[in-house]
Amino acid sequence: MERFPWLVCEIDGKVAGYAYASQHRERAAYQWSADLSIYVDKKYHRKHIATALYTALIELLKLQGYYSTFAGTTVPNPNSEEFHTAFGFQMVGVFEKVGYKHGKWRDVKWFKLSLLDYAETPKLPLKIQDIDSKIFEGIVEKAAKIIK
Repeated sequence: MERFPWLVCEIDGKVAGYAYASQHRERAAYQWSADLSIYVDKKYHRKHIATALYTALIELLKLQGYYSTFAGTTVPNPNSEEFHTAFGFQMVGVFEKVGYKHGKWRDVKWFKLSLLDYAETPKLPLKIQDIDSKIFEGIVEKAAKIIK
């Protein structure tokens, strides 16, 4: 992706999981914030794939110059809530009946993780392709070692 990382974990040629960042909001004031999403196939749970993907994703976003990340979890989802809290995210609010999933309107609980100290005059975030490829590969390799 041009602005945001999209990471995929493959095991034996199959997608075990993926994580990506996206624009938090359209307005210019929010260009230093990103939303995160993650998915790991149930067959690959408990192998630390989610931890590996988020570790790499968050490190890349820091390098790019993003200050805040947000993640929404459909309520109830105690596993996702515990995962985000363990990563240092803090719950910042609940949007009631904002998502429609599995035939029902769902509340979404939002979490925030600050990545950098907030600068008085922040530089624009780098595009993902502006990160040195060796640094990018190093981050991904380090995260891959987390997977069991």
